[in-house]
Amino acid sequence: MGSDGADAFADKGENDKKADVHFDPAPGWVSLQVWAQEWLERRVSGESTRRNYEGFVQNHLVPRLERKMLAGLARRDFEEFTRQPHSAGAGLAVSTVNDRLMMVAAMLEVAVVEKRIWRNPARCPGIPGGPVRGGRGRDSHVGRG
Repeated sequence: MGSDGADAFADKGENDKKADVHFDPAPGWVSLQVWAQEWLERRVSGESTRRNYEGFVQNHLVPRLERKMLAGLARRDFEEFTRQPHSAGAGLAVSTVNDRLMMVAAMLEVAVVEKRIWRNPARCPGIPGGPVRGGRGRDSHVGRG
C-alpha cells in the first residue's frame, strides 16, 4: 500500500464501483485556502475564537498547505504539519497545535459531509497529537447542519 493513501483511494474507488456508489471528485478541486475562508465565514463562533482560528489559518495552515486542493490532501500532510510548528520555532505550544488540528479536522469533516472529499485526512488516529484518540474531538460537531 502506498504511504500517501493512493492505493487505499484506488481500492475504495473500485469497491464503490462494485457497490454502484458514485463520488464526483470535481467539488474537491478547491484550494485549502479558499475552503478555509469559506468555512470560517459560515461558522458561528465568538469573536475571540474566530480571530484565533483566522490567525491560525492565515499564519500556519495556509502558508504550509496553500497549494493543496482539498482532494489532494493526504494523511501525510497533517503528520508533517503537526511537527512543523514545533520544529520551525513558530512558538506554538503542543496543546495549541492539537486544538487547532481539531478545528482543521472539523473544517474538513464539513467537506466530507458536503461530498467535496470522500474522507477526512486530518481525522486520522495515527497523526501525532491528532484530534481523535478513541473518541470524538470536542469540536467535532462544529460546522455541521
